[in-house]
Amino acid sequence: MKKNLIFYFTGTGNCLKVAKDIGSGLDNCEIYSVASFNEKHLSEDYERIGFIFPVYAEGLPNALKKFISEINFNYSNIYYYSVATHGGFPGNGLSIINKKLSEKGIYLNAGFDVRMVGNYICVYDLTKYPEKIIEESQIKIDIIKDLVINKKSNNIKKINPFIFWPEKASSFFPKKDKNYNISEKCTGCSICYKVCPVDNIEIENKRPKFKHNCEQCMACIQYCPNMAINYKNKTQNRRRYTNPDINFNEIIKGNNK
Repeated sequence: MKKNLIFYFTGTGNCLKVAKDIGSGLDNCEIYSVASFNEKHLSEDYERIGFIFPVYAEGLPNALKKFISEINFNYSNIYYYSVATHGGFPGNGLSIINKKLSEKGIYLNAGFDVRMVGNYICVYDLTKYPEKIIEESQIKIDIIKDLVINKKSNNIKKINPFIFWPEKASSFFPKKDKNYNISEKCTGCSICYKVCPVDNIEIENKRPKFKHNCEQCMACIQYCPNMAINYKNKTQNRRRYTNPDINFNEIIKGNNK
C-alpha cells in the first residue's frame, strides 16, 4: 500500500491541527515537522505529499524554505498539495511555495488556505472572538480534507508583486529575538526550549538564551506558563493563544525534544 506524507511547520499548533485532521482521512499517513525531519531523499512510494505552513510576512517560514531546498523529490504520479494557514490574509504563500517546489521539478496539484486564530502577539492582541474563528476554520479544514482525499486539483495563482510584503521580509526574522526579554517570573521550566521548532533557545543558568535563529513563530511567548517571555514592552498585557486541540507535548514530540 502506498503511503501518504504530510510535512508541517508550526509554532502554536494551528498547522499541526490541520495536518492531523487531513491525515486522519488518509490511509497509511505519516506526519512530520519540517524542523526535525532529517532525511534528504525520500525513498518510499507515496500517493500524496502535503505541505502545511503558516503565512509569515511574504509567505513561508525560513525553515520551510530551507527544507524544500535540501530535500530531494524524485517521484511522478504523486498528488502534491499545500495548505497555508493565516490570521486574515494568505498573501503570496501558496504562490511562493509552488515556485520553490518548481525549482525542484515539482508543481502543486492544489493549494488551499484557511483562516485560523492569529498568534503574532508582537503586533496585535488575541481576538476577542477566537471561538468563532475556530468554528469557521474547522468547517474549512473539513472541506480541504475531502478535497485532498479525492485528489482534487485547482490553479495556483502567480506571485502578486503588488502585495506589500516583500519576499525577503523574513530574512530579518532570525535576529528579532534580540527584542525578547525575560522577567523575574521565569522559573527555568525549559518549556520555551522544548517548543521552539528551530532550536533557537538554550537554557543557561535556568534562563532561556536566544541564539538569533528565530522564526517569529511565537511558540516561546505563547507557551510560557508564567508569561515571563515578552517582546519589548508590547506583549506583557496581551492574551496568549495556542491551538486548543493541540497539546504542547505534541509540539515537543514533533520537535524531537
